[in-house]
Amino acid sequence: MQPRIVHVRRRPRPAPLPASLRFLYAAEGGSVLQVIYPGTASDADRRRFTVSCWVRNLAGDDGTGAAIFGLTGGFTAISAIAITGVQVSYGAGGLDGAIYPGMPNDIWTHYVFQLDTSQAIEANRLRVFKDNAELIPPNPVVMTQNRLSAFFLSGAVLSLGALFPVAGKLAFLDICPGNIYAPSAFAGDVGGVWSARMAPSVSYGTLGSRYDGSNGFSDMSGNGLHLTDIGNPDPTVASDFADLPAYV
Repeated sequence: MQPRIVHVRRRPRPAPLPASLRFLYAAEGGSVLQVIYPGTASDADRRRFTVSCWVRNLAGDDGTGAAIFGLTGGFTAISAIAITGVQVSYGAGGLDGAIYPGMPNDIWTHYVFQLDTSQAIEANRLRVFKDNAELIPPNPVVMTQNRLSAFFLSGAVLSLGALFPVAGKLAFLDICPGNIYAPSAFAGDVGGVWSARMAPSVSYGTLGSRYDGSNGFSDMSGNGLHLTDIGNPDPTVASDFADLPAYV
């Protein structure tokens, strides 16, 4: 008599759930996640890249002076004040950029920054989008053609979070060297709601990164640029699986 063979069908492992990163109010030192770039990308990647992120401030917090992400090192590249508005700065010395109107409390907002200093026309070297609509600054950022960013520079520090004592949230952050992507690469209209894409069709190269909260502060691009909470008091950043922008 032949032994009976029983086939067991394994259930597929459920995909990890994303989470937003909540930067808690901190009386001293702010609430910050950081990672140090381990190497330097090509000049082409440092001239041309895209940053996408979703941000939300907390009710009752005006977010004054809060940088949702920034980069320090030998240069200041781009910092975004995206809790109540956006500030863009570029180049050695941290040249100030444009200040845009703030967003209301408790609303998730999508920002995309396209930096391409190889462009001959200065106005095309930095473009900023809010919920798929381009923001036209009254005073465009001044930057020289082919200037190199401090993003993807060995030893430079990428900082995410409220660098001052305020509170806010960040979700679905993508940093993509070497390419310019439209907002539709990271989000799409679903039933009239601008929604984040869980799997954007973008390239991260060797020094790009993606933070979607599905594994804490880990970089999900595969490049290993995992974040560390350096806030004071520690920890100052928490994962929030219940509060996210709409996503597909």
